[in-house]
Amino acid sequence: MDDKVRELVAALAASGELERTVILFTSDHGDMLGERGMVQKRCFYEPSVRVPLTFPNGASAGTAVPEPVSLIDVLPTLLDLAAVPAESRARLDGRSLLPILGGDVGEDVPVFPEYHLEKVRAPCSMVSRGSLKYICVHRHDRLLST
Repeated sequence: MDDKVRELVAALAASGELERTVILFTSDHGDMLGERGMVQKRCFYEPSVRVPLTFPNGASAGTAVPEPVSLIDVLPTLLDLAAVPAESRARLDGRSLLPILGGDVGEDVPVFPEYHLEKVRAPCSMVSRGSLKYICVHRHDRLLST
């Protein structure tokens, strides 16, 4: 994937469009790949809940951000990058990541992943804030972890 992003950046630079282009890479969340004896995505352990989210060009390229963020933050971020005025936007969940990408840690905002899809016997919800994670699976013990 890194090679393909490098090729994309090189092609945009050669065409003169790199400075006018925002590149965003994200995907589905991870798979457990055998950790804890699990091979699927249906849990809130870190190997499963982590989602790649990178902006490989621009001022913050190569900067790792430790704060939890959510995919619902993507649209507000893109709207800010496109300089869409706040008053012309519909009410959006999520927040712009531009302050974080600029190095401003700011407010410690929680994220709220949920899993209610196929092959799950009970609704699963999580709140993650900083290094803490609270997991609630209907009819099971709740878990607070770091």
